[in-house]
Amino acid sequence: MKDCWQTANEAREEWSSHISASCGTLWRGLKLRLALSLKMWLGQIAYKQTNRTN
Repeated sequence: MKDCWQTANEAREEWSSHISASCGTLWRGLKLRLALSLKMWLGQIAYKQTNRTN
């Protein structure tokens, strides 16, 4: 029979790996969103500058 601490440690390790996996997905989504908004912002600046010169 497993003792209580071993079971608790296994559960904790499984839970922490699950948290880090979902956190990684969330972080990837945030990075993608940030990159897209940065691209849009830079695109707007470039468009305004080219619009002014014409």
